[in-house]
Amino acid sequence: MPLEVLPATPADVPAIVDVYFRAFQTGFAHTLLQDTPAVREWWGDGMAHAMTHDADAYFLKAVDTDGGQLVAFARWVRPRAQPQTEASLPPTFPEGANERLFRDFIGELFVRRMQLMGATPHWYLELLATHPAHQRRGAASLLIAAVLDDPANAETAAYVESSPQGVRLYPRHGFEPQGSLVLQIEGHGPYETLLMPRYVKVKGG
Repeated sequence: MPLEVLPATPADVPAIVDVYFRAFQTGFAHTLLQDTPAVREWWGDGMAHAMTHDADAYFLKAVDTDGGQLVAFARWVRPRAQPQTEASLPPTFPEGANERLFRDFIGELFVRRMQLMGATPHWYLELLATHPAHQRRGAASLLIAAVLDDPANAETAAYVESSPQGVRLYPRHGFEPQGSLVLQIEGHGPYETLLMPRYVKVKGG
């Protein structure tokens, strides 16, 4: 049952939201966003809005060709001609979303990304999730390669953040750890996120 990578559309949002919450249902992710109907609706509305209104957002899905089930997705941010000046945050938060933690976490990740990437245009892999029942099928690698192996992106940098559990995937695609962000989460202790740029190698350099 091969997998195929395709652009995601608003019609895929319910499946994307389900994959996200199945993939991130414990620990820090659950502290950040509880899996409730209100949070799912809010999360899905945000993704659908990005698909239709944000020209920099690029959503991909990996589907099982035997039946067409969506088994994984990626949310990329296209390279920007001008760097962002502040983190992109939702205007409102539902009950079940930890607004303070969300703002602190996303805000600090943005600061660290700007420190590492500066004004360098880069692809940003903002979200990557695989349904637990379909892990170890190569879906995540396909979703990364669909962008980074495109000859049009050969001279464009990229960036991703990773948990320690998922870090082994990214060096295969040229990402290298360049430090980490550690947040102290009340009731849970420290949570580490690895910061991983993929710099472009200058020819002849």
